Amino acid sequence: MSSGFSEDRQYDWVFISHLPSFYKINLFNKIAESAKVLAIFLGETSQERTADFVKGDKQFDYVFLNTGDFERRGRWGSSWRLVRLLLKLKYKRLSVGGWDLPESWVAILCSPKNKNVITQESSIFESKISGAKSLLKRLFVKRLGMALVSGLPHARLMRAVGFAAEVAVTGGVGLANRAQRPQSVHKEFSGHFLYIGRLSPEKNLAFLLRAFASPEMRAFHLTLVGNGSEREALRSLAGGNVTFLGHVPNEEIHKIYEAHDAFILPSVSEPWGLVVEEALYYGLPVLASAKVGSVEDLVLGYGAGLVFDPCSEGSLRQAIETVATQYEHYARAAREIDFDDRDNKQVRVYVDAASGRGAK
Repeated sequence: MSSGFSEDRQYDWVFISHLPSFYKINLFNKIAESAKVLAIFLGETSQERTADFVKGDKQFDYVFLNTGDFERRGRWGSSWRLVRLLLKLKYKRLSVGGWDLPESWVAILCSPKNKNVITQESSIFESKISGAKSLLKRLFVKRLGMALVSGLPHARLMRAVGFAAEVAVTGGVGLANRAQRPQSVHKEFSGHFLYIGRLSPEKNLAFLLRAFASPEMRAFHLTLVGNGSEREALRSLAGGNVTFLGHVPNEEIHKIYEAHDAFILPSVSEPWGLVVEEALYYGLPVLASAKVGSVEDLVLGYGAGLVFDPCSEGSLRQAIETVATQYEHYARAAREIDFDDRDNKQVRVYVDAASGRGAK
């Protein structure tokens, strides 16, 4: 399925993307205001995502390479269809989302090196930089002319695997849905903490629930929003100060943020963490694991929260107690972040890269 797609059109950007996720759609829409964009989506839906995750009004040219779930596609058939399509296209820049898919490899091999760009959302925290996998990554980056990376740990990953060409930091992985931002008024701390995301092993939620079950934390309340494979196991660990809300539609999620004081993301693997941006946007200080890819650029960069060791309950409890006692300091830092400026800078990096102006 496609919309507006033409083999005769000269595109500034061709993006190869797993899915039409809402935050990618938002990003491509903004880029398309200044550049000609074609998005090639490898799947329509996902077994791991809800329907509203892949919902959005696409104001750019696009084509679905496969129908149905991304995870069920035939990888080699998909790769062959991609090659046939790319050989017909005219474009200035071709973006691949990483080195973990066969489609990414065939794309950079059949496209001129100077046009190839990696949009790197993996960070050095969760990526192998030694051994056989590192050798493959080093081979991959030899076919790239540029790297657009989400943040500083992502830039370090590119250098660690031997990429010597231009690296530009975008400051994100896409554009979140933005409801009306709350007024910048003082909010009293009430002890309500929030987690939003999948209930899956890499999110380290059993660790979080054990911390909230400790005597020191019983005065605080934790809300978990989302579903996943660990839901029932986590329920068995939860104390009376934990609430499970399940899935909340994207258009309603702002109400959940606004009803809480601070956000916690305890992941042991989290390439970026769009929920960190969302929480800060709604004025919530963020307590994030040191393994979260956005901690340097967002949490520490703006002084809008604290970072803790995802293996140490003591480290987490100390972070919670610090935010509780210095709440207004961290909440003010979150409210003062200019998200319009951040979003505009992210879009500008892509527009400049297509025009040949490079990183600013």
